[in-house]
Amino acid sequence: MRQAWWWLGIALLVVLPIEAEAQRGHSEPHRGLNGAVEKLIEHRQELGMTDAQLARVQEIKDTADARKQPLWQQIMAIRRELKERRRAEPNMAEAEKEALLRRSGEQIESLLNQVRAIDHAAMREVGDVLTDAQKEKIRDMVSRDRRDRDHSEERRRREGARD
Repeated sequence: MRQAWWWLGIALLVVLPIEAEAQRGHSEPHRGLNGAVEKLIEHRQELGMTDAQLARVQEIKDTADARKQPLWQQIMAIRRELKERRRAEPNMAEAEKEALLRRSGEQIESLLNQVRAIDHAAMREVGDVLTDAQKEKIRDMVSRDRRDRDHSEERRRREGARD
C-alpha cells in the first residue's frame, strides 16, 4: 500500500503539471520530495536512469533541502516559543490561549506552504531530468500499483464482510 502511495506521489509531482496550490487539498500521505527521490533511486534500474540523471536529481534534492532548512528552523522556533509561553503562563485566559494557538498555527502553516512550494518546484525540476519514456514507465508503475491496491482493498472488504 505504501509503495502505491509513493508512485502516486511521484506521478502527481513529477509527471503531471500540477500547481503547488492544487496539491494542498489532497489527503494521500506522502513524504514529498525526499520520498519521491528515494523511490526514483530505488527503481533507477527499472527506469533506466543514468548516473548523470541520478546526480542531477540528488543535486536538486540537496538544493531544495538547503532552501527548506531555515524554514524548518523557524517552525521549530515557533513551536518552542509556544510551549515556553504556555509553560510560563499556566493560568492564561482561554481566549488568549486560543489566539496564541491560532497565530502560531497560521505562522507554521505559512512556513509549511513555503516548504511545499519548494518541494513542488524541485519535483518539477526532477521531472525535467526524466525522459518521456521514463515518465511513461512511472505512469505504468503507478497504474499497476493502483490496480493491485484496489484489488487488495476489495478483497479485505469482502473478507471483512464475511467475519
